[in-house]
Amino acid sequence: MSKSRARVAVGRRRGVLRRASLALASFAWVLAGPLAGTGRAHVGAESSTSAGPFGAPALDIATWMTTLTAADPTSRESAISLIPTANPAMIAAIARRLRDLEPSVNRDGMAVVLARARRAGGRGDEQTAPPRRDGGADKTVDWLERVMAAPDPDQRDWRDLASILGLSRLLVHIGTTEAAREVAAIYPRFGELFRIDVERQMLAFGERAVPVLIEQKRGESKEVRAFALALLEMLGKSLPGEAVQTADNGVLGDVLRAYGRVRDRDAASVIVAFANSDRAAVREAARDAVALLGEAGGAQLRESYENLIGQKSPPDWGWEKVAGELFRAYDRSRLAEVYVLMDEGLAAYARHDLDATVSAFDRVLARAPTFEHRQEMAPAYIDAARPLARTDRPRALSLLRRALHVDPSGPRAREASSQIVFLEALDLASRGIVDQGAYRRALELNPDNAEAKEEMVRIEGASKARGATFVRYVLLAAMVMSAIVGVLLVLFWRGRRSRR
Repeated sequence: MSKSRARVAVGRRRGVLRRASLALASFAWVLAGPLAGTGRAHVGAESSTSAGPFGAPALDIATWMTTLTAADPTSRESAISLIPTANPAMIAAIARRLRDLEPSVNRDGMAVVLARARRAGGRGDEQTAPPRRDGGADKTVDWLERVMAAPDPDQRDWRDLASILGLSRLLVHIGTTEAAREVAAIYPRFGELFRIDVERQMLAFGERAVPVLIEQKRGESKEVRAFALALLEMLGKSLPGEAVQTADNGVLGDVLRAYGRVRDRDAASVIVAFANSDRAAVREAARDAVALLGEAGGAQLRESYENLIGQKSPPDWGWEKVAGELFRAYDRSRLAEVYVLMDEGLAAYARHDLDATVSAFDRVLARAPTFEHRQEMAPAYIDAARPLARTDRPRALSLLRRALHVDPSGPRAREASSQIVFLEALDLASRGIVDQGAYRRALELNPDNAEAKEEMVRIEGASKARGATFVRYVLLAAMVMSAIVGVLLVLFWRGRRSRR
């Protein structure tokens, strides 16, 4: 064979190979389209929720105390700067540290440290004054600032004093009634040295200190009782009628329960009056306080019963019976309009007017969220949601969640839960995420959920169709590959014959 003919043959073989490679690449590109589409269709088939960040971890109290009393000034300043990060979750840990300090501190030693710190602060007439167990009469400066300004980290008494004052400042920053309770306990726990400082910190709590002071006013120690009474007078809250003057329902509830715990007969009339409050949290707190008062509030309960009913309670009724009947009478009077609305809703449901039913029930729940007959509303909410599943999904979900709220364990609760899961899965599907697991959960909750069944059949059919398409493409790929291999073999053998 001449060289020219050999070059022509080689060129032909290269052209064939190039065309075969292009054909194979084109086929692979075509095949990749449906296969990639199949993968996208299954995104979210098994959904999972990843937990997001929960913010900075809570301040470690033991580490903070070590930093507060460290030899390094920068560390101490850093600990002080962290006081504003305190939050209610730390109260238990702070209380535990204060209890741990109680048996080991040297009260006289801490008094000497405080006197030295105050002298270092420049109060002229105190330069030579001996240490006082009550900390002296200095109410114009913050003792923690004074102690930190005269550091002595090598001395245990200084570390103990700084720790107690520092822990109290964390509690003051938290600012809740529970935090105030722990600050108030510092005085009886550590003695007269801390009385003035505790007084100042309790005043910083304002009305949130009132429930704690009410309880301390009936404490065992004469000194603590006098201390609490004096602070209540400073706050203008020494009488029950004054103590309940607050716009904070939480504080009011704590005040009422505090009067109940100490069985204050003088507060009985105020407590019973709030037992008919329109504010559910306050009403519940007042009724708790009545139970805590016990027989101490019996006379006021009987008087209130007579004023409301118009006749005296039977003489053989104990205070519990009087309280129960009085509260039921209060509820009937307060909820008269609510019962009318409930009846309107039930009547509308009986005539299949679901819009009117939902409107009436919503007004009932707005007036009385814990209405004792609210379970009867669940079927109506579920039935009202059904026709909205495809046309107004947010509204349907809202109605179903209300059904679960009013009757979370009722006979149709699983039906409502199933429909909620199904509608949420539809919402995901509208955004291109098919969550087969959600449809399965919907059917597990309610095997009779026809819509979930229908959707599962559709998804499984689409999945099978994608599987069949995949098989066809694989077979086609195999055929093309076989053809290409055949062409390559033919070219190979022809080349060998031409070289011979």
